[in-house]
Amino acid sequence: LFAPTVSHRLASCYPAPEVFDLHRYDPDRAEHRTPGAFLPYGVGVHICLGAGIADALIVATLARLLAHYEPLIHPQPDRLRIRARPTPAPVGFRLQLSPRQRTSQAA
Repeated sequence: LFAPTVSHRLASCYPAPEVFDLHRYDPDRAEHRTPGAFLPYGVGVHICLGAGIADALIVATLARLLAHYEPLIHPQPDRLRIRARPTPAPVGFRLQLSPRQRTSQAA
């Protein structure tokens, strides 16, 4: 049995694992590079063969979406509640994509 979300929340791998800290991915910290800390595609001989292409497609898709849409969170939560089912997920979280206004180009 393999449960990657367990290691993603271990305080031994990530100090304050429940806090969103974008700087934990900075090169000087790189907490996700600790062996066994971040395993979104599995590990060892059973690692997903498409992991590299999946990462590239995720970045390309997000870039395309964010170029044309503005993400809006409804309602604005003061604090997200999280329920594990089977992996941690926010409760009552709604994301809306609103089309970005196009700017006119002067000729």
